[in-house]
Amino acid sequence: MNLNLVYPALLAVALAWYPSVIHASGNTAESFVYNEEVYRSEFKRPRNMSTFNRAIGILGDLLREQRRLFSEKNSGANEIADKAEEVLNEANLLGAQQQYDAAYAGLEASFEMLATSIKQLLETPGK
Repeated sequence: MNLNLVYPALLAVALAWYPSVIHASGNTAESFVYNEEVYRSEFKRPRNMSTFNRAIGILGDLLREQRRLFSEKNSGANEIADKAEEVLNEANLLGAQQQYDAAYAGLEASFEMLATSIKQLLETPGK
């Protein structure tokens, strides 16, 4: 048996099967939101591109969740989400330039905006 052919074939089968499993799972959540400790612990990890990418990724999920809650509870412009997204974009530029202290300051500022907004939205009755 030629192992050089078996492994790529198994990989192709696994990748072809993977999307159907995701869609068949019934999990309709578009974002994942963690508790506050998880976010704060991300800011304490070593500052490098890998940890930065993870932190900005989970903050992107938090931004989507804030937008979802806002649309359920309010109508009109979501200025907080727009501002938080702007801060995340600036932090992303700083992270790409390996200016991690400034980038993480932006991530933390964005987190504070989003966390405060989500707490207020959860206390607010719907439309």
